Amino acid sequence: MKLSELVTEAVVKPWDVQPVSKSLETMLNGPYSNFWKSVEVGGLLFRGFKEDITGNENFVTIDTTKAIRTSRDLSNLYQLMMDQSTAFRGYPSRSSSLICSTSRKTANRYAIGMKGNVVVVVPPNSASIAVSNHQDFIFTSFFEMNSITSFDRAMKMRLTSLGVKPDVSSDQSASWTDASSINKHFSDGTAEEQLYMLIPFTQMNLIDPSRDYRPIYLSAGKFEPISPEHQKFLAENGANTKFGNLILNAFRKSKARRFDEMSSAVITPETLGIKLAKPGDALKHDVECWTSGKCLIISLDEIKTLLQTFRKAGGKVAGTYHELML
Repeated sequence: MKLSELVTEAVVKPWDVQPVSKSLETMLNGPYSNFWKSVEVGGLLFRGFKEDITGNENFVTIDTTKAIRTSRDLSNLYQLMMDQSTAFRGYPSRSSSLICSTSRKTANRYAIGMKGNVVVVVPPNSASIAVSNHQDFIFTSFFEMNSITSFDRAMKMRLTSLGVKPDVSSDQSASWTDASSINKHFSDGTAEEQLYMLIPFTQMNLIDPSRDYRPIYLSAGKFEPISPEHQKFLAENGANTKFGNLILNAFRKSKARRFDEMSSAVITPETLGIKLAKPGDALKHDVECWTSGKCLIISLDEIKTLLQTFRKAGGKVAGTYHELML
């Protein structure tokens, strides 16, 4: 079975799914031993698949280290910006991660169809986990915008107006996974001009709220270029919002790699409300999170047996997981 038949995301480079020769007990008492801490404090990760990924086995491994997945719902620009942002160094790459939930019920929504199943994802002890504040990360509020979704769509419109085509396309979606072509287009013109050309797409007044600084629409996604008056105003006064000034200063910092600079300026763990956790940490219930590396994937049937045995032996099972033992 192809990986694309198992997952809801678009897969550019597939994960490596492998059976495990060692016993589950050996794995959970070795490189994945923080699983037991997660059971005690409420830190398990759940994921829904379209098909039964474990098959006849109760557990397998998925190595995402060299994989690339794109956004399921958007054009992948927000995710590409996260990958380019220097602020996310030390965090698991979202493009090379398993997207999970801390809620079994939420994960079940992604187990599409009767053949779909929910599994528990167990990262190795050495892994890290990015934890969002929302059940679905793409609805995270972002500066004055409603959500990261709004910014992704604004960037898509901006690139479309520039003629920057997505490098991954299908009948259902189009995605950008390579920043080099985007940097090339953002390097043309002054920093002030580039910010000015973002205004029609962001739905935000980035310059002066008392005056009309929105570019005039010409045709076919083209807008009137920045006027000398607008250029002078921005050069002397900066932008109207913190968001606008972050972008403007990032554009001024680098002409050659402006998309990368903008990503590092506005896409940060702080602006997106993302925390870094480790396997074995207590995690907020019903939020989206992601982790990368060689993860153990365990069926819920096997999890039920593990938890029952663990509790009988005197282990503590977080109240959230009692339903898993029924």
